[in-house]
Amino acid sequence: MTGNSVGPQGGGGGANLVRHPAAIARLVADKGPMASVLLDHAARILWSNERFQRLAEASADDLRGQRLADLLQLLPGMPDESRAQEGDWQCVWLTPGGAKAPRLVLMSETRPASTEEEDVRLLTFIDAPAGSGRSAAGPALADPQTGLTSRWVFEDRVGHALERADRSGQKVAVLLMRLGHADRLQGRGEAAVQLLLQQISRRLSGTLRAEDSVAYLGNYRWGAMLEHPVSPDRLQMAALRCLEAMEAPLASGTPPLLMTLSIGIAIYPTDGEAPAELLDAAEQALGHAEPGRWAFLDRRLRRQLDRRLALRASLQEALLAPERHLEVVYRPQRQTKAWRCLGVEGLVRWQRPPRGGQDLAGLLAQMAEPEEGVRLGRWAIEQAAWQHQQWRAQRSLLAELDITLAIDARLLTQTAFGGRTLDRFLAELQMPLDWLTLQVDSQSLEALSSEHSLLLRRIARLGVRLSVGNLGGSAVSLQHLARLPITAVTLSRQLVERSRGRGQVEPSDYRMLDALAASLQRLGLAMTADGVDMPKQLEAACLAGVERVQGRLVGSAMSAEALQRWLSGRGVEAP
Repeated sequence: MTGNSVGPQGGGGGANLVRHPAAIARLVADKGPMASVLLDHAARILWSNERFQRLAEASADDLRGQRLADLLQLLPGMPDESRAQEGDWQCVWLTPGGAKAPRLVLMSETRPASTEEEDVRLLTFIDAPAGSGRSAAGPALADPQTGLTSRWVFEDRVGHALERADRSGQKVAVLLMRLGHADRLQGRGEAAVQLLLQQISRRLSGTLRAEDSVAYLGNYRWGAMLEHPVSPDRLQMAALRCLEAMEAPLASGTPPLLMTLSIGIAIYPTDGEAPAELLDAAEQALGHAEPGRWAFLDRRLRRQLDRRLALRASLQEALLAPERHLEVVYRPQRQTKAWRCLGVEGLVRWQRPPRGGQDLAGLLAQMAEPEEGVRLGRWAIEQAAWQHQQWRAQRSLLAELDITLAIDARLLTQTAFGGRTLDRFLAELQMPLDWLTLQVDSQSLEALSSEHSLLLRRIARLGVRLSVGNLGGSAVSLQHLARLPITAVTLSRQLVERSRGRGQVEPSDYRMLDALAASLQRLGLAMTADGVDMPKQLEAACLAGVERVQGRLVGSAMSAEALQRWLSGRGVEAP
């Protein structure tokens, strides 16, 4: 500050102007030892001093209008170690762009009282004094006791996951796990406790998916974050797997220990809209969980899932002894023109009192493990083959009907039958198979690879016809359909239901049905319409050129004995 700064009138007025309090304050702000930045309500930079510009390696013009989060990542320290104990200063990690490591600083946030704009904030940064509780090398990326992700990385990942969930409309879940009966560790020594924490951490990280973030949060607690897909069923299974991972004894001195976990589960955005809120919600849920148990913050979810768990146990019992709990029933299929019964669809019915018979396809899709679907498909094929042999031995008219069985696409894997492929399993039935049609759901069609195509061709050479079910319920590639050895399709109930109309059937009532049927006819595929419950739907199917129909208008599913009586009374020819 020299006499070169002279005012318009000359003399000493210039020096007085330079020493004006406002000018001095501006000079201190620009040249001072503190990095300062002024932010608007959206955290965009309105002004920055020279020290902040050097920190960000950018000019004032380049910084103006930029979001602070795009330039400097503020990484909060551990709440119990990094919070300043006096004043408004907070200990944070500041990560400038291009820096090799975060820098420990004190940050102060001020909201000026006299500004024209609302929600303006002034952030000021100074180097943290010695003894702030952290190394200048930056926050640890891994927990030193367990080697898992550190707490601040875990919280940062949760924050980013919530942002992704907002953009995609998905959910995020946090599992908070606490070691039960930690008092048993007293007297075992620090080394034994450390070994135990490492063992539990390895079990949890090995149990959950690689993309699920697992962290040790201290005080015998672990956190896990699960992203898409997030559903109560999946979270229940994840919690159960974590509990099962603790069933083996833990080697922590002599004798080995049997320990268990309690698990609290919170779901974004229902239970919290920020990482801290979500962890607090998981903490509340953990308070409801007994040792060896898990709990949602919303207790209604737990009750619903308990009922589903009981249903799953009953289903597994039925699949282990199908001859006692299951039966195959048959739903007739009629020809649209001559009204002859040409075939039947075989359905597996679960006789489960007090609810009575229940179809298993939906239940297996929702809750069964892959091997359960394979076991059911194998049993259904064997039952249908036995029944067809009985009809042939009795010289029954039913032996002339073909049987369509819906199978799980996982039956087409190489190891579905104890190492045998499906074609080998069918060949070992040692009987003609020209009466059998195996049907795969259209939703599984796109997943069938060239390997599956070769297997399907081997199955077709055995005389088995191959069909695609539920066509029209979801998008399907006709080009992919044409490349597979498929000979027939079943049109979905949803597609047929659109053909109900009012009064006379108009073209608009069956437009989609007619368009799809025309394409399938060009491919030479035989068609069956499912869900034909009313005469108008039958008329629409006939106009579209569908060869067969099934539904309440044709006949409901019935046992083999009832089907024999039905066929004798009304079945082969039109009534």
